[in-house]
Amino acid sequence: MRSALEAGGLSVIEQIKLPLAQAIQAGGGSVIGCDDFPLRLQNQESCFADGRLIAQFVLAEKKEDLT
Repeated sequence: MRSALEAGGLSVIEQIKLPLAQAIQAGGGSVIGCDDFPLRLQNQESCFADGRLIAQFVLAEKKEDLT
């Protein structure tokens, strides 16, 4: 992920993998508002538990254009 962000013109300052419990709690808001919210939330929690999905906090800034 870091290389993709940097290739897109961002400079990564900090990158932290979130613990499972924190990831599930933080990720719940990403699917709110959908008609199938309970199913999506259950799927997301299952993916976190199985290790198919990881949550990260990434702090990045846009690189200065020196041209």
